[in-house]
Amino acid sequence: MSINHYTFGDTDLALVRLDRLADAYETTSRAFLRSVIPLTTTARPRSVDLGCGPGNTTRLIAAMFRPSRLDAYDASDRFVAVARRRLAESTLESARQAYVHHDDVTAGSFARHCPDLVYARHLLTHVAEPAALLRRASRALAPGGVLAVEETAGLDNADPLFRRYYELVSALQAHYGQRTTIGRDLGTMASTNGLVVVDFTIRAHSLPATTMAALHEANIATWRHDPFARETFDRAELTELQRHFSSVALGHVATSATSAPIGQLIVRAPTG
Repeated sequence: MSINHYTFGDTDLALVRLDRLADAYETTSRAFLRSVIPLTTTARPRSVDLGCGPGNTTRLIAAMFRPSRLDAYDASDRFVAVARRRLAESTLESARQAYVHHDDVTAGSFARHCPDLVYARHLLTHVAEPAALLRRASRALAPGGVLAVEETAGLDNADPLFRRYYELVSALQAHYGQRTTIGRDLGTMASTNGLVVVDFTIRAHSLPATTMAALHEANIATWRHDPFARETFDRAELTELQRHFSSVALGHVATSATSAPIGQLIVRAPTG
């Protein structure tokens, strides 16, 4: 199949999951965006957040860049409503003034803003044509503008039940034409599509088993109801995985950390 299908949903549980995900990647994303700041052509770059979810990445952009204009896009009307409320309550003026749009990011509506900065984190893994979105985002940039992208480049754990989970979620996303570890391919994807790559790094990253188990438990609770998952995966096995992740998340079962390297890509638009 070749559709944009957000496997993890926008339920209350999915919202909790995205908040946990934001906490898990806060440090690495801040470090990455800090390296982007010197590359921007203006002190307060007009910025776009693609796939903003409930606004965690939007607040991060607001804090790091203090943009003169900040536009955020997400396909979920529910997440958009949450993002608008949270940003309105922010202590950051640039966050309070952000525009949050209910829009399919692959449609390219964001191009009308001619941004100096476009940022996307954990978005390309959920779209069926990621290379097309990369091209569209790059072409939307103002002259000399910067596109910054972060995606998971790998998932591994010595615990066999964690590994089994990664196999299942990869199969689920593959059914929808998506790649779980697309971060490893960002550099090649950008260069073969004629984009000017400033930097591509696969950064080592490790997350505690308790953190990942909580995320995985919430994920299964959401996507086990997906039509493909219901038809393909064994329900008893999914229940076993959920129980294991719950035990790990609560600290009742000790297991190893998950290796979760991140692909970090920086692309620059031509200056003229």
